[in-house]
Amino acid sequence: MSENQNDWPGVLLTSSDLNAKKIYEKDWSQHSMGPIEKWSKSFITILTTSMGSQFPALMLWGEDFITFYNAGYAAVLGDKQYWALGVPLKDVWPEAWESLNGMLKGVLLI
Repeated sequence: MSENQNDWPGVLLTSSDLNAKKIYEKDWSQHSMGPIEKWSKSFITILTTSMGSQFPALMLWGEDFITFYNAGYAAVLGDKQYWALGVPLKDVWPEAWESLNGMLKGVLLI
């Protein structure tokens, strides 16, 4: 990573969405995603775009379908919104995981 990207995650703080700020403030250093400073500029751009949506937005990343979501989707999560950020989707929605996993795997095959 070039040194001029070190401040790039800070763009999340420009979002009016509270979850963008939570993403920025979370300690990702011990997470499978790794430190936020090492995330690519394109990934951060996708996050800020999703967080800025007026509509509920859920973004899933990687083989474990790590969850990122905006305030609109937080309302869908209900009480899960307080712990679901950065958690694999199967742990967020275990009651629907069998169906969700099949659909997501199908999308990846396309």
